[in-house]
Amino acid sequence: MTSGYRGPEDYGRDPLGDFLARFFGSTPSGQRPGPRYLDFSRLMSAPARQLFSDAASYAAQHGSADLDTEHLLRAALAAEPTRSMVSRAGADPDTIAAEIDRQAGEGPPRSSIAVTPAVKRALLDAHDIARSSGASYIGPEHVLTALAANRDSAAGQILNAAHFGPRPAPASGGTPA
Repeated sequence: MTSGYRGPEDYGRDPLGDFLARFFGSTPSGQRPGPRYLDFSRLMSAPARQLFSDAASYAAQHGSADLDTEHLLRAALAAEPTRSMVSRAGADPDTIAAEIDRQAGEGPPRSSIAVTPAVKRALLDAHDIARSSGASYIGPEHVLTALAANRDSAAGQILNAAHFGPRPAPASGGTPA
């Protein structure tokens, strides 16, 4: 099964870079807006960056104007180690994914999407979770834990309904891949 994603040209020059630039308010020329700029992509492991890229692709392919937490959750359910984390907690990743797919519906594919405040919050929370677990990077497991911890977000509500609650992400240490 192919995703239909043809590469970064679908979303401009670099979807993850554009997302992070919008998230942290850098200008299109790449200038930093001041001391509040933090390049999260350098703190993310390759699998975490792929998770965000897959989520953006899913959202765009389903016609969503925004990348939201349910899109991150949908991407997490399709990849390891997050899929296994959900299974080990007693929830069925396929059932959750099917429900997200049903709710997402279909719409005309979009060439660009915005990022919701809930996704920004999840990324900040994932960073805090990674740091508190002793990891030197943000991994997909930290993102999933952050999604579950915010029960006000769409992903948090879905995970709560599936009886997957916030659990500490495994301490993995090391550096980003």
